[in-house]
Amino acid sequence: MVSVSRSSIYRWIHAGTFPTPVRIGERGIAFKLSELEKWIESRPRIQLHGTNRENR
Repeated sequence: MVSVSRSSIYRWIHAGTFPTPVRIGERGIAFKLSELEKWIESRPRIQLHGTNRENR
């Protein structure tokens, strides 16, 4: 869903600019789909490889 490095995600979580993870077991985390979708929609729209995100 989000094509960025793990270190970027953790940096954004620490900065408070990415949804808070939910613990799923001793070593695992997950994210609420609704929060990820809301975060994605809040991001600036950019053109990638000649296509517009709105057309995806």
